[in-house]
Amino acid sequence: KIGGKEFHRVRQEIVFATKGRIKWMCKDMFGNKREFVLTPNGVCVYVPPFILHTYEALEESDLVVIANTLFDPNNKKTQDTYPPEFL
Repeated sequence: KIGGKEFHRVRQEIVFATKGRIKWMCKDMFGNKREFVLTPNGVCVYVPPFILHTYEALEESDLVVIANTLFDPNNKKTQDTYPPEFL
């Protein structure tokens, strides 16, 4: 499963896996790229604003995201999420 493919203008996130392995890919506005493999009791990632990020579950996984903003899927005003073409 692949997810993300987005960036945020305000939201900051800390992301970690509680189960399985997840490949986390980041790209900044200058085209610099970094990849991480998130594992339980292992690597977590801090994602500041304007970092395009995508993830891929390498096996059955659970992902936890801690953010500094609210997110209500039914309220567009809380969704600080933009596709890559908006960078």
